[in-house]
Amino acid sequence: MSLLLPNARQQFCDGNGVPLAGGFVYTYQVGTTTPATTYQDYLLTIPNANPVVLDGDGRAAIWGLGAFQQLVTDQYGNQIWNAVTSDGSIDPGNLFAPIEGSPYYAPANGSPNYAPISGSTFYAAANGNANNTFLVNAGTAGDMAPQITQVQNGSLSFSLDTGAVNALVATLSPPITSYGDGEIVVVRVANTNTGPATLNVNSVGVAAIQYTSGGALVGEEMQVGRNHVFLWNANSSVWELLNPVAVASSQTSLGIGQNYNNKTSVRALNTTYTNTGASPIFVCASASYTGPSGHFGPQLVTVVQGNSIITDVIDFADNGTARITHTYIVPAGQNYQTNASVYPYSSATITLGSWYELS
Repeated sequence: MSLLLPNARQQFCDGNGVPLAGGFVYTYQVGTTTPATTYQDYLLTIPNANPVVLDGDGRAAIWGLGAFQQLVTDQYGNQIWNAVTSDGSIDPGNLFAPIEGSPYYAPANGSPNYAPISGSTFYAAANGNANNTFLVNAGTAGDMAPQITQVQNGSLSFSLDTGAVNALVATLSPPITSYGDGEIVVVRVANTNTGPATLNVNSVGVAAIQYTSGGALVGEEMQVGRNHVFLWNANSSVWELLNPVAVASSQTSLGIGQNYNNKTSVRALNTTYTNTGASPIFVCASASYTGPSGHFGPQLVTVVQGNSIITDVIDFADNGTARITHTYIVPAGQNYQTNASVYPYSSATITLGSWYELS
């Protein structure tokens, strides 16, 4: 059987049918700006320049194997078209399906001749021909482009929390198979945390959630119904919480949710106490002195855990009496005491005046 032969030289024209004298024909791998080689002869031994410069009649000999992205311009660089062309050996109806809204084809399901290019959005011919490259239509993890709907609905990085209190569980689509350094996940939290918490994404593994400073959560940094952002830190194998609630009730902040309490009746000088709460407290204590006048009088010394002296106040008793006050902050979990003495007379006396705590 014989076939009608195509022209040995192609002629390119503009929209009005006028030959593109001096125009340019660029060829790329499909869907990219990566140059693809065409040839001057049918044996594919003499490469064309890229772009091919058309002669005075808008003609050139352009041979190739497979499919190409073809960009044609006039001599001034004005685009005439940018579309996919092929050597005729590819039957899109059998091996490829059109991508709606684009000039590209993607491999049809079950095509045996093409394989995904790992880490890219393209398929290439399984025989290694770099020119036979096509955009992927439906994306999956690793080697395919995401679908528009996946980008729009946020399923690539967003998930509802389906876990329990302090144990977040997230599910991304397509699923991830490992945690990558710098990976970001957004989770709408189902329960307010009451202390240290964990996050497990796509059953990859349970990992602790921490502040970016490295500290563990203490409670209420993640609020029910809020979207919280987590970044995977491969160095410490933890999820870093990037947007904790600014004020986590009274768990960490001095003065937030606290009130001044008169502790005078239950506090004494030279006695050790412990801050058993989850946040720092503020102490304001005073003492009264009675003794000889004209000399140094009462001395107050604050001692916090480890016998660290925080404040040391001495007053002058010019009329035989004096009253001094000092203040200090006690971190959560630490011991504290206010020591009092009279200087330099042992005959003088010193008594607790008042003791208030912001707690």
